[in-house]
Amino acid sequence: MYAFLAFALLLTASYFDLKDRRIPPTLSYSFILIGLTAHLLEGISLQYIYIVFASFFFAYALYKFGVWAGGDFKLFVALSLLLPTYKSIDFFSFYVLFFAVLAVLPFLLVFFAYKLFLSKEFRRGAKAKAKSWLKRSLFIAIIATASYELSSFFTLPPELSVLFFFMLFLLKQSGSFIAVVFLLNSIIRNPSYVLTVIYLFLVSLLISIAIYSFKVLRKTVLRKKLPIAKIKEGMIPAQHLIKKGKRYYLKEAEWRDLFHKDNIVIDSMKARGLNRDEILLIKKSGIKEIEIKKSLPFVPFMCLGFVLALLSLFIF
Repeated sequence: MYAFLAFALLLTASYFDLKDRRIPPTLSYSFILIGLTAHLLEGISLQYIYIVFASFFFAYALYKFGVWAGGDFKLFVALSLLLPTYKSIDFFSFYVLFFAVLAVLPFLLVFFAYKLFLSKEFRRGAKAKAKSWLKRSLFIAIIATASYELSSFFTLPPELSVLFFFMLFLLKQSGSFIAVVFLLNSIIRNPSYVLTVIYLFLVSLLISIAIYSFKVLRKTVLRKKLPIAKIKEGMIPAQHLIKKGKRYYLKEAEWRDLFHKDNIVIDSMKARGLNRDEILLIKKSGIKEIEIKKSLPFVPFMCLGFVLALLSLFIF
């Protein structure tokens, strides 16, 4: 029953996301209430509380960092309250999110091929990045395989291979040397590890290409330039408004701006959009036009991710 309700929630939210580019708050609140009430009547376990709180803080962090908007945040919480676990999978909403991201990848790879074919500037940018993609992908593939082998060598739980991965990743060149030596020893004992490295290399390379494609998509297709007179409340600026002394200017957002907000008077990484006071400030700043973000409907991918997650459980 809970799986059916979760699918109904995502399907309805997908319709509104495609139609209006927003998810009605009443939809998410209704399912939050249904999920919470149903589980309260059944009796809430500590595991349920832990999963719901973890899901809430994870979703809120993504909202605060501007990764998704308030509607996506509330939808993810509603999904977590409805279906915190399913079959053998705890944190089922995270499992759905993982498959949603996988569902986005083909779209981004098609966009990459399209731009590569049509745009000379895009080809130049991709060519300049290609060497770093190859090096990073090979590095990740080697240390990921070696990390798993290290955990097996010391007879530790496989989950601890993540710890070895981050240790080797932070060591960079030294980590690469340790990983290569250990991996070569493993390949001598079991040549099939070569296939594992190749597989992880290709996956990492595709992810690098997808991330680059998304950045280009976000900076070209998913934004439009508007005169200040046409700016409305709720629109999300694509650039920070910076004040230095008495001068105002626009600046592209960077990840380090999450922690260093000096001189940022309007933060483009907030997903809530502009309010009336911020619009007045932009008008007073003397800036004539500003770029606004256009949203990519993500909820349909969440809905597809939900279907893929269920299929994966039945297949595997």
